[in-house]
Amino acid sequence: MDNTRLDRTGGSAGIAFVIATVVAALLTGKPPGPEASNQAVQRFFIDHHNQVVLQGWLYALATGLVIWFAVAVRRLLHTASAGRHLGDLFFVGTVAVAALSFVSMSIRIVAAGAAHELSASAVRAVGADFSLVLLALCGFIVALAATGYVGCVFSQAVLPRWTGWLAVIAAVVNVVGTFSVFLGGGPFSIEGGWGTLLPVAATGVWYLGTSVSLYRAHQTATRDPAG
Repeated sequence: MDNTRLDRTGGSAGIAFVIATVVAALLTGKPPGPEASNQAVQRFFIDHHNQVVLQGWLYALATGLVIWFAVAVRRLLHTASAGRHLGDLFFVGTVAVAALSFVSMSIRIVAAGAAHELSASAVRAVGADFSLVLLALCGFIVALAATGYVGCVFSQAVLPRWTGWLAVIAAVVNVVGTFSVFLGGGPFSIEGGWGTLLPVAATGVWYLGTSVSLYRAHQTATRDPAG
């Protein structure tokens, strides 16, 4: 596959990844908050079984899309003066987060299927809290991937530098989001919503901006072959 096709398909995969994750996130509606009882969480998984399964399936699909996106971005990052290692750092970090998300969603599907047989506390711990904690702690890996990306984009504009600033914002928000594991309640706790929503949103905006820039990279190269 030539570089132009890889840029276009990688950019398209990144855009499709963002769309798939947004649709998946909206499928189940607002989950029970930190003040909800274990029984309420169990009832949520029972009542939304089909939506949780479809949500997990979409996230699994998104995993494949984001890996293809990461392959295309890595190719461009390897052309930067910062060298090959920072591009690999972005790639490995992105794939690691995608793989952990895949595992998290698989466990949620299993928990939803067995929610009527498990205890309410088990459903909450395995189906809800585990996936949320995993997502929060992935913030460190996202920040590491963003560091590799920023190192390449700022040293040599292989992609627009404003996407590098999106990566910086995503890194900061994701690291701050990891502190949600220390909060037992409130809107920024694990189950509060904002502690996970903001890091995911910041990462999604970064990926979307990069995907659009990647898709347009071949057009820029065509207009300015010397560049």
